[in-house]
Amino acid sequence: LFLSPSCSAFVGSLNLPSVERGRVNKPLSGLRMAGGRVVLWFRNDLRLTDNVLIAEASKRFLASNNALSVLPVYCFDPRFFAQSQYGPRKTGVHRAKFLLESVADLKKRLQGVGSDLLVLSGKPEVLIPRLMTSGEDTTVLAQEEVTDEELRIDRAVKQAISPLGGKLQLLWGHTLYHRDDLPFRQGLGDMPDVFTPFKEACERKSKVRKCFPYPTKGNLGVVPEDAQKLDEG
Repeated sequence: LFLSPSCSAFVGSLNLPSVERGRVNKPLSGLRMAGGRVVLWFRNDLRLTDNVLIAEASKRFLASNNALSVLPVYCFDPRFFAQSQYGPRKTGVHRAKFLLESVADLKKRLQGVGSDLLVLSGKPEVLIPRLMTSGEDTTVLAQEEVTDEELRIDRAVKQAISPLGGKLQLLWGHTLYHRDDLPFRQGLGDMPDVFTPFKEACERKSKVRKCFPYPTKGNLGVVPEDAQKLDEG
């Protein structure tokens, strides 16, 4: 397992499952696909079952008549392994173990449906632009987050890929009730501050959406050969 220096010392001594590791030092070349590219940027959604990103990528791949290039990627961001301003590390031993096991499991499951997971170490706003190719339409699909650090990284990624013609599309997918289905006005200005009336309103007026299906083998295509070479496992 390769991690950046700021987190390698922390997890290097742990007996963890091996995952492929990679470094991207320059943009990819020679990978232009007629149907464009979708980069599936996994973060806190390390699963195939009921994953809006997987469902959206599969839909786009099939609509392109298999011409779209789908590239799943996970970035071990050193900022999340660093020491916090309050002293302790942001990621403890047990959380790191669970995270690495989850990434390894996601990679195995993607391989099971004919795809793969490119696992990299570094800041997403540096790595993701290097997964784009000149002259190819690229959309980065990611789960929408709400906390400050993740939102700042979203802005950094968007700023990095926009000059290259890339687009960042964020999809909501980590709450029981979808945000658009809540029984409150747009912007949630009338949402109760107390949990009980919020819970009762949702139970009366909202419904939990059906789960997205597990992807069918082949519905995400195959990872481009040159991108596979970025793994150093």
